[in-house]
Amino acid sequence: MILPITRFLDVEALLDGIGRVVENSDGSSLGKLKMRGMILKEVPKFVDKPKAPDGLNITKLILSVLWNGTRESLIEFQNKSLFIGVTLMHSQDASNMDLERLQICSVHYTTPNGRIIPFCAYNALYRQEVEDRFSVQRDEIKKIKELNPTAKS
Repeated sequence: MILPITRFLDVEALLDGIGRVVENSDGSSLGKLKMRGMILKEVPKFVDKPKAPDGLNITKLILSVLWNGTRESLIEFQNKSLFIGVTLMHSQDASNMDLERLQICSVHYTTPNGRIIPFCAYNALYRQEVEDRFSVQRDEIKKIKELNPTAKS
């Protein structure tokens, strides 16, 4: 089941609360420790556990990202969520490409090899190249599954 995070997490209040804690920190080692403790204490207040999907411990995921800040904690968060972004920027294509707008673009596409491309540039200039390079045919996926039944598709 897909459920918007805002149905069980007050995202705006959480970000405001974290912002206030960070603003009140003096930057010292003790201040940073107090800041982390306050964040640990505050995060659960913004989660409505009964409304959260079964088996999802959003508090743990958020605290892991904030506390550890590791790639693994971000991957775990990403694997349990789906980001849907909307932008009010006008879409660009090959006939109206504006490099200044591309430089401030806030929506990007990440290719399987880690390359990050502004979304409008991706659609207008790079999509076919990326699809040709990284796409896999269904029969290839079937062969991989036969060789390794536990492989994810």
